[in-house]
Amino acid sequence: MTGVFYLFGLIFILCFSGKIISSDIRYVYAPFTRQLNSEKYLSTTGTITQSKIYSQTNSTGVINCRINVAYKYQVGGQQQEAHRFRYIGDSLFTEDISVTACRMGSHVMVFYNPQDPTDALLSPGITGEDLAPFFKSLSFLYIMLIIGGLCFFRLLRAVFRPLAGGVKIICEAQLVRVQLPWFSPTTVAIMSGIFGLICLSLLPSQWHKSLAIAVMELLSNLGVVIIAYLWLRYKIRSGNYNLDISNDAGTITLPKKYGCKNRLTLKISEISTVTVDTEVWRGNNSINMRNYVPSLHLRHKDSETIPLIKWQEKGRAEDFAVWLRKELGLQA
Repeated sequence: MTGVFYLFGLIFILCFSGKIISSDIRYVYAPFTRQLNSEKYLSTTGTITQSKIYSQTNSTGVINCRINVAYKYQVGGQQQEAHRFRYIGDSLFTEDISVTACRMGSHVMVFYNPQDPTDALLSPGITGEDLAPFFKSLSFLYIMLIIGGLCFFRLLRAVFRPLAGGVKIICEAQLVRVQLPWFSPTTVAIMSGIFGLICLSLLPSQWHKSLAIAVMELLSNLGVVIIAYLWLRYKIRSGNYNLDISNDAGTITLPKKYGCKNRLTLKISEISTVTVDTEVWRGNNSINMRNYVPSLHLRHKDSETIPLIKWQEKGRAEDFAVWLRKELGLQA
């Protein structure tokens, strides 16, 4: 049943993501592409025949304008009429174009598509503001990537049941190292990217008005994601998050946990068994959530239990407990 749940979850994520992406292609990417291609348009002089400009000063003192405009122009001896200011929205800043430039009867530079002279606009090219919708779109894709990735890999583990729940095991002579970090480098890195993109999308538009600045913001966000991932992978390779089993010394060294500076080393003879405990906690909307915790039970410390790692996959936790009992020579 667990595999079926993750399968339906993955199908839902793919369908939902496909619908959102198709909407973005239609309402975000297509206008962006047309606005980008407008840099190659030819130009001619036109005359404003209709103009309504609405201006508003925001809290930072920047004047934002919205404009409804119509204009006439000639191409190849034929008179054309258009009303588009830009393909992406109709807002502009007064430092880009004077409000008086679009008044009735004034002459303006019109940029038209050489393949279709009826397709024209007054403000070609893209600015940093035009990338703002991409910040939100990429944030959504990041979130869907995390959820879809979790469903996919959990589905694989539920179907194929890899050894020890799929954890990485490194054998070095008489030493067995099992990587058990309490964090996922990939998830943390992508979440940092989502947080960065959300922050960028909430910034005032003048912060990324320049295209070069907007591109630098996106590259900086990508750099944060890469650095976060590499740093966490380095922490894992340090060995502090390994479960080390030494057959020569007859000891087991537990991985470093959140908030703990030192790792605990135990004699294997002190361990009676390994079980999977269930931890119940209340999530959003008062829904009880469960973590499955492979734990060590000690012999001579009033049945003290030491948790090793918390997972939400029961099958994975049970497979790991079975492998660890066998590795330590313990009974179920």
